[in-house]
Amino acid sequence: MRNISQLAVAAIICAASAGTAMAQCATVPTPDFCLNGLYNSNSLDGIYVSPYTATINGVQTYVICDDFYNDVDLDESWTVQANSVTSAPTSGLFGTASPDSANHNAAVSQGVNVTTGYEEVAWLAQQLIGSLSTMSSYDQDLYSYAIWAVFDPNGVQAWLDSYGNSAFWTAVSGEVQTASTHTSGNFSNVTVYTPVGNETPNCCGVAQEFIAVGPMSAAEAPAAATLAIDFLGLGVLLFVFRRQRFAAR
Repeated sequence: MRNISQLAVAAIICAASAGTAMAQCATVPTPDFCLNGLYNSNSLDGIYVSPYTATINGVQTYVICDDFYNDVDLDESWTVQANSVTSAPTSGLFGTASPDSANHNAAVSQGVNVTTGYEEVAWLAQQLIGSLSTMSSYDQDLYSYAIWAVFDPNGVQAWLDSYGNSAFWTAVSGEVQTASTHTSGNFSNVTVYTPVGNETPNCCGVAQEFIAVGPMSAAEAPAAATLAIDFLGLGVLLFVFRRQRFAAR
């Protein structure tokens, strides 16, 4: 298994001062979804955790990754289909008519109920976004990993165990269990952005699925954590947010 979740931060400055700009997706014309920033650079066990920032149809939005299988990089873009939580069990990346059936099959093989899975992800995403401005880094880690664990519990547990973090896995699995008791919630403000087809973005990896909870206004963007990125003419540095599914050694 290869770990490419965080690459070296050479050749980039994550600026918190005036005069910076978000990473720009290079594909022209601009597609539906452009992944272009981190919320606050918080990471755990080699993975930057949610939320990230993306431009979706020209609107800057906080997004949350629910896909522990595929890889994407900062500054990548692809086309998406917007699904509601009720339609995602069919049309989402883990749904019965998934554009990437391997993700659906892998989730089902682990005993995941796709219908309630999307409801659990939606509830966890609401908790993450709802208290983001006052949330501790531990809780940000916890909700992010719990969201990943909904559809890939075995993969998340194996990843955390490989870092000697089995105690955190206990907390993550407990949070998933809590989410399973909230599947009758109101998720009308949650949108699931599923890649169209088994799409390879403009650079690397396989496009991921992301969740958005309501819009993000300019006032909500944290001053030091908008993480506008200066490339300073030193080339494109790829931030890999997730690892690819198990690969040949």
